[in-house]
Amino acid sequence: MIAVAEMNSFDELANLRVTWKQLWQETRDASFVQSWEWLRSYWRLFGDDLKLRALVVTLAAKPIGIVPFALRPVKTKLGMANVLTWPQDDWGACHGQIGPNPAAALAAAMRHITQTREWDAIELSGIDESRVDRGRTRNAMQSCGIQPSETDTLQYPVIQIEGSWDWFLEERGLELRMQLARAQQVLDQHGPVSFHRWRPLGGRNGETARRWDLFQTFAEIKRATERGTSQTESGLAMLQDVHPLAVDAGAVDIATLTINGRAVACCYSYVSRGTVEVMFVGAHDPAAETATTVLIGNIIRDSFMRDDQRIIFRRCDGPVASAWISDSLSTVTLSHIRKLSARGQLLKLARPANRNLNESALPANGTNLNAGSIGIHAGS
Repeated sequence: MIAVAEMNSFDELANLRVTWKQLWQETRDASFVQSWEWLRSYWRLFGDDLKLRALVVTLAAKPIGIVPFALRPVKTKLGMANVLTWPQDDWGACHGQIGPNPAAALAAAMRHITQTREWDAIELSGIDESRVDRGRTRNAMQSCGIQPSETDTLQYPVIQIEGSWDWFLEERGLELRMQLARAQQVLDQHGPVSFHRWRPLGGRNGETARRWDLFQTFAEIKRATERGTSQTESGLAMLQDVHPLAVDAGAVDIATLTINGRAVACCYSYVSRGTVEVMFVGAHDPAAETATTVLIGNIIRDSFMRDDQRIIFRRCDGPVASAWISDSLSTVTLSHIRKLSARGQLLKLARPANRNLNESALPANGTNLNAGSIGIHAGS
């Protein structure tokens, strides 16, 4: 018999840390952003304004899935509306349930959710319907009488690591090869150029050095390229808090490009099962755009040597990665407004006038709802 247990405090959920990790290991294409470690840091920094609704689905008393929801308050003219969403904001490309039985877990979770009246709207983003989800989230909602609207389709640039580096570069064409050679020549004029990539194997393999020096290099370049906005600092706080846990999990990937021993470009990513998911890539003077080109080229070549499978860039990285792109990842957002909720209907009415998607994978704060589809930015 399938049963659902709801947990509303992170202290309570922390008791399931081992179970979460086991289910995460069995989740297809799971991102580090879906890990217990990530949620722990996210909730510690941004959870004050949210209500946790983590649903643990069991079959014959054995956990088969965890569906981590959060209730996010959004202001309306009639007061605060509660939007049921994933707890990750815009971090990462894909979100969803944890575990090897997504259809059963999602169906049970949606049945549980529809029996409550705490929420005024549902906003589930980052659903990879074509590859991973296969329509399970949509079907689970429909089976409970919820007719979701597909309110956003987002495209993430992807580089598939297939074949060899030489073959890959040949397929990109002569123009890119010449562009890469020219970029290298420009940088060489400033001094010796060096590429370094650090990817610790984690606690199981005894590689747990934090390398805060590399993190600081990344932070300095991020601040320089984004001019030190509050969104930048909020994103760095999150990445810094989860960094030790990510190192222990073997999920950190930091690539740097130096000229005369000084770092001019950096890429901070998470890696999981052959997928590299970029959290930031950028460079500062001299020749920032040129340095980024050379950095990305080196990262791709190195990924062929490491037998990676793909690199997923942020949506806002399209311009700097466009010449290398060989594929894309498409995700949808499924939304539903509860008909009997007056506050929810105000969200629905606001949709056409306030559509405004956040293009950054680094949210400004914990209230940044990926609700351009509903038409509300909770932090605005």
